[in-house]
Amino acid sequence: MILSSLVHEEDGDKNKSKRVISDPKAQGYYHIEYYLLPTDADPNKTDITLFGIAAKIYPEKQDAKAMKTWTEGNKTWVAWTHW
Repeated sequence: MILSSLVHEEDGDKNKSKRVISDPKAQGYYHIEYYLLPTDADPNKTDITLFGIAAKIYPEKQDAKAMKTWTEGNKTWVAWTHW
C-alpha cells in the first residue's frame, strides 16, 4: 500500500510537481477467525493491518487485498468479499 503527496522542486525558471512516495504507518493489527456458514467444519482465518483510510486483508488461503475503510461515529469499518 502506498500513499503519496506532492512536492515542488525548483528547475531553473519553472516550478514542477513531482510525486513523493512514503510508507504509511500501521495503526493496528488484527487476527480474526469466523465461520461463513454454520455447517463449516473449520473457521476462516484472516489477518488485517489497519492504516486508517485503508486496510490490508491477508486471508489464510488467498492473496492479500487492500480495501478502503470508512468511519461511522467512533468505529472504523472494512468489508470485503470472500473470494
